[in-house]
Amino acid sequence: MVALRSIALAGSDLTHFVYLDESGLGGADQVAVVAGPILESRRALSIQHHMKLTLGTLLKAETLPANFVLSAKDLYHGTRSFKDESVWPRDRRMEILEAIVGIPRLFQLSVILGWHRRDHQEEKSLEPRQRLKVAHSRAFVLAAAPIEKYMREETSWDSCATMVVENNTDTRSAVENMQRKLRSSLYVETVLDPQMRDYFPLTKVLEDPHFVLKAWSNLLLMADACAFCITRWMSGKNDMEPLLAILLGSMRPQFPDHHQAGSQLFKFGP
Repeated sequence: MVALRSIALAGSDLTHFVYLDESGLGGADQVAVVAGPILESRRALSIQHHMKLTLGTLLKAETLPANFVLSAKDLYHGTRSFKDESVWPRDRRMEILEAIVGIPRLFQLSVILGWHRRDHQEEKSLEPRQRLKVAHSRAFVLAAAPIEKYMREETSWDSCATMVVENNTDTRSAVENMQRKLRSSLYVETVLDPQMRDYFPLTKVLEDPHFVLKAWSNLLLMADACAFCITRWMSGKNDMEPLLAILLGSMRPQFPDHHQAGSQLFKFGP
């Protein structure tokens, strides 16, 4: 019993959580993105505590209605829960959004990014929900590669990762199925583009994604903010530069005109 307890304690900090969210899945969006931070499980509590205190102060949580939902898109545009300008002036909304996007660098987390240019001509033959699934699945595959790369190169041999994803009924099954395929050597060798095989099949992501409601996960809000800011910047919206500077510092996503897809890892800290 003592030996088993020692093993459990020794491995208690070897699990990593990868919080991922998608953006750019709307009908007119040109770029689909899946992005978010990766962190050791032992640091999740301190980051969660910091976000709870920070957001509680900025939002004045005690005054919020029961159905209040926080999202980067609504904060930025002043929509849904933030549509009352007298309560949520732009300066106040931007202060909240800046606090969220600043968390990864503040805690020296790494940020994962997978993106691809959407082919709307190809998507015309698909039903609306199927378009969402295809766009999300492709970006998800691209985001999975730097996760595996990070886990192989930056962590110990016995470390593993779990992806935490929004519980979205439109895309949940697609994400589950795609991750299972990416753990299959047969799928990787016979279906996956040869240029993407370096970090597949997945060996450090052992379980299916953990699906949670975004409204109840402060940590998933980081992924939401990452995906929103990067998607809008990649779509040519110059108004994202101040937020991207807070999120990524001097680094910028590589988005060559001749590339149709890509993935990156932004690493902060020593």
